[in-house]
Amino acid sequence: MQLLKFMENPFFSIIIPTFNRAKMIQKAIRSVFDQSFDSWEIIVVDDGSTDNTEEVILSYNNPKVRYIYQENKERSAARNLGISQSKGRFICFLDNDDLYLSEHLQKFYNEIMKQNFTDGMYLSGHIIKSNGVELSRSKFFTDSYKNAVTFAFQTLPFPDDVCLPRHIAIGNPFPEEYNIFEDGHVWMRILSRYPLFQITDHTCIVTEHSERSTNKIFEGVDVNYLKTYINCANDLFDNYGLLLEPYFPRANWKKFIISKLITVSQIAISKGKYTESRQILSFMINQQPSTLFNYKTLKLGLMSAKKQNHSNSVI
Repeated sequence: MQLLKFMENPFFSIIIPTFNRAKMIQKAIRSVFDQSFDSWEIIVVDDGSTDNTEEVILSYNNPKVRYIYQENKERSAARNLGISQSKGRFICFLDNDDLYLSEHLQKFYNEIMKQNFTDGMYLSGHIIKSNGVELSRSKFFTDSYKNAVTFAFQTLPFPDDVCLPRHIAIGNPFPEEYNIFEDGHVWMRILSRYPLFQITDHTCIVTEHSERSTNKIFEGVDVNYLKTYINCANDLFDNYGLLLEPYFPRANWKKFIISKLITVSQIAISKGKYTESRQILSFMINQQPSTLFNYKTLKLGLMSAKKQNHSNSVI
């Protein structure tokens, strides 16, 4: 009877969106089974996979692992669906290519108890690894940041790091029209209303690989991804600007995006992607016409055109 009650009401619901990652997702699920804290459920939301993801998930034959299929709508919709179907008091997230360390849920539980179940965003840290080699560790919130909203924008916590009371997760859905910066969109909205409870431990592993969207934007110089990133942030400020203004004014976002676009344009030139560099600068000018007269903008535009012409003449 006690077991049934536990199964109906797990403390944590862990949402794992996935798409064609049947081989990779098994490690993510195993890391949840290996948790020292065992009051949890996993909700895998299959976002239209065409591989054997369903077969892999159903093979667990465990009531703590639930499988939900949806037509491909991207990960924001998948996370929202998982949250809506959850039974846990608190919601955690796990990307299908990442892992929890064994004390991840226990440390969240300890902090929630310490804070007496206070509404807020509970946050741990992550370690980024590539082929088992540690590359970096996420930063923790300190007084050096002006506030938690600014911290979230500047560091962009991974979903793996986040734990939310279920009603806060339901009340702050991921924007389904975006698949880039959609998590930052949510974290900043939440932190403009609720406190941040920082757990100063790195409790999960983020697996670095070429398909991560941030790599496509800032290293692969994918112009479409970059535009989606900026449009998502613009949507955040268009719809929640008054809420964010005391913590992170839109003027700060404009300064940030100018510097970021210039940096990505420089990366594009260094990679020989001169057309992409000019597309990025054109997009920046369209977003903020005053940047047309920015010295760095003019310099980069001339540089990319010159190098493009030189490249063509060599060919």
